[in-house]
Amino acid sequence: MKRLINVFKLIVYPGSTWISIFQTSSHQMLERALFYPMIAIYAVSFFLRLVYDPTLDFSEVLTDAIIGFVAYFIGYLIVAQILNIVIPKLQEAGKSSSEGKIRTFVIYSMSILLMIDILQNLLPSNLILLTILQFYLVYVIDKAKAQFHLNEDKTLVFLVVSFGLIFIVPILIRNFFDMFL
Repeated sequence: MKRLINVFKLIVYPGSTWISIFQTSSHQMLERALFYPMIAIYAVSFFLRLVYDPTLDFSEVLTDAIIGFVAYFIGYLIVAQILNIVIPKLQEAGKSSSEGKIRTFVIYSMSILLMIDILQNLLPSNLILLTILQFYLVYVIDKAKAQFHLNEDKTLVFLVVSFGLIFIVPILIRNFFDMFL
């Protein structure tokens, strides 16, 4: 529960929350206690669409739930690996970030997107506000950059690459699997 509260704190005041998160979080624990359960809740939230849309077929919803789960699961692994390669190239000389710190960053950033996607599945219609809220992640990521000791001229690259990967990779994976259905 504490980790989920951290996701809400991250939305409200990201600067101080990132400091707290990086000081106290283990990525292994976050995977088990926050991220994987959130992906499961996201997948289950697809089934609530059956309640308010009787035209949907159960097999269609089941397929969407599986694809959504896989998109975030594989997306997390891909994004974490790419950022483990990219971030050290953007950091100041002599500074480095552990793989755990980068995975923690990806977990919490993707958790914000997961919360928005869960809310979208719970509502009978797509609210444009929730779609726009996804771009708030840029601000949250911007507040995390201080924790990575980046070169001043590389902060924009960090912001664009991090947001691009965290936002786009799950969408690309989802669209890849949708092509075959």
